[in-house]
Amino acid sequence: MILTESKLRELIRQVVRELDFKSQDAFKAYQSKHKMRPSTKVNIGGKETTAGQASSEKEGPPLSKWSDDKKEHEETSFVSSLADEYAETEENEGESAAMDLIDNEIYDYMKKSGWDESDPEWEEEYDRLTDKVWDSM
Repeated sequence: MILTESKLRELIRQVVRELDFKSQDAFKAYQSKHKMRPSTKVNIGGKETTAGQASSEKEGPPLSKWSDDKKEHEETSFVSSLADEYAETEENEGESAAMDLIDNEIYDYMKKSGWDESDPEWEEEYDRLTDKVWDSM
């Protein structure tokens, strides 16, 4: 069997599914020396996330308390990284897994942003974010 570059990359992806870091600082130190796709799964201090989301996390108040410009920037970064993750997941695991990824990531993002499922506007905001992700692809 001839091992092509694409087969080798796929084998590496299958073996290296997740990187573990003790803290956000340890992740930042690693990231400064290594190139990672935004969709790379990482574990930082016991919390599972992606490299794209972890690199955009900032210290400070919840998103709901940030200025509108800050929220828009964060949302744009989130949508962009999610579009990239979708493409990679669809290629590696299929369309169904990629669609589940979008649903789960939007749900997690909204919770992180201070939304509560009991909020009457939850569904409208969820749909708005979903549309924004699809429009970006």
